[in-house]
Amino acid sequence: MKLFIFFFYFLFATLTVFAESKVLHATYDVAMKMPESIKQIADPNIRALAQQTFEAQMGKGQQFELFLDKDLYSYTPKTGSDVTQQIQLTEKSENGSVYMDFGKQEKIALFKIMDKLFLVNDSIKQYEWTLENVEKVIAGKRCKKASAKLTKGYAVAWYCTELPVQAGPAGYNGLPGLILEIEDSLQTITVSSVEYLAKKVEILAPKGKIYSREEFNKLRDKKLKELGSSGTPGVQVIKM
Repeated sequence: MKLFIFFFYFLFATLTVFAESKVLHATYDVAMKMPESIKQIADPNIRALAQQTFEAQMGKGQQFELFLDKDLYSYTPKTGSDVTQQIQLTEKSENGSVYMDFGKQEKIALFKIMDKLFLVNDSIKQYEWTLENVEKVIAGKRCKKASAKLTKGYAVAWYCTELPVQAGPAGYNGLPGLILEIEDSLQTITVSSVEYLAKKVEILAPKGKIYSREEFNKLRDKKLKELGSSGTPGVQVIKM
């Protein structure tokens, strides 16, 4: 009996160390929601143009990949079937990409204004989650429900305690398990696969000109004024 207990403890400890030493990799399907402000545009031609602009800025039916190596986090659009060995955000990366360093509490995300991309530095958002006694199965894993109020709207998350990391897609974090599904006012993101990788994936700090949140907001507001004064129809600049 003692031998069995020792073997079980040794196996559990080995598996735990193995999981902690590997890079977590998850693939997510992203379904964007069309904002009500666009849906309510009366002119069908302008509405169609606004929808096209929104989809070009925010993406449509994309897949994203999450990588987590201890304190380093990356969330970027999936570009191929093979897992990359090195990840680094630049000004040429895809819109919606996120880099985080949980040790430094630093977040750098890629935002788009019209046809130009900006690396924006910010602190990691601390969400006030309300845990709920509701469960469902996602991708074969049992998940629990949580919700949080956002600056605009809400977020409903489903997290898996079998994967004990406080991370999730699109920079969401702070729950006692990997977030496998999240829904907010702009999108629904659902995991399609999750694994610990046997090979090393290096997550590098972003490279390029990095703007503060204040600098980016000024640039965004300036562009909005320019578009408004030019009378350009159907152009939407999404505020983040």
